[in-house]
Amino acid sequence: IVIFGLLSPESTILLMFVLPVKAKYISYGTALMTFLIFLAKANPHAAFHFGGIIFGYIYFKGPRNIFDPNLIYTKYLEWQLKRKRSRFKVLDGNKKKDDDKPTYH
Repeated sequence: IVIFGLLSPESTILLMFVLPVKAKYISYGTALMTFLIFLAKANPHAAFHFGGIIFGYIYFKGPRNIFDPNLIYTKYLEWQLKRKRSRFKVLDGNKKKDDDKPTYH
């Protein structure tokens, strides 16, 4: 269920054949409920389910993407580039509001 939510997060699933819910919310809810049951220590099988969710996520993302030593550095560079791009402001120039001439680029 969790991997289906990661593969197609925007697809709609009918919960109890009545309530439409997006797949990503069902996968988040499944992981959260399993984690809370794991913390309650009432059911030892929750650890197996939680381990399966983690293993499936790592298998889905690929071990190269999860355990990459340069992952933090590349994410930092992406964040820095995104921050620099947001500093630019687009100006229209000295356009008059009632100028009906076409704009050539």
